[in-house]
Amino acid sequence: MNTTAVNLIEGYQENSWLIRRHADSLSDAEALLQPAFEAINFSWVLGHIVEHRNLALVALDKTSLWPAAVDRLYAAEPGGLTGAERRRSVLQLLDDLEAAEQRLIAALEAASGDWLTEAVMTHFGVEKPRGVYVAGLQWHETYHVGQLGLLRSLALAQRKRQP
Repeated sequence: MNTTAVNLIEGYQENSWLIRRHADSLSDAEALLQPAFEAINFSWVLGHIVEHRNLALVALDKTSLWPAAVDRLYAAEPGGLTGAERRRSVLQLLDDLEAAEQRLIAALEAASGDWLTEAVMTHFGVEKPRGVYVAGLQWHETYHVGQLGLLRSLALAQRKRQP
């Protein structure tokens, strides 16, 4: 297996470990808490991470885990998650995260170095080498993993305030 694939696999595994740690014991209600200012919540960020793993799957010539309508709920604007019928539970999102990770690992284990350097169209409409694009998506994921840590802290602080 080439170095790019190994590094991507390790990055996805490390992020998944942190995500599961941040999600540990959070309820769906806690995952919907938002800071005092208009902002994202844990549930949306977790879904957004899965949505970006779906982009990576497509870049690796694999099928997205979710249909486009679900991906759109967790894309750039978190406003799509207003009704309970439209969002996934934290447990569903964690299951989807795991399923996407397994598909990504399988695709990367089978990838040759030459294939990873082939140009693909990004979701921004710009061509990039496949491996570079997936690495960028993974960097974006890592950014959001940090947000999950802060949003978990918000939920835990809220627990302490309740009688």
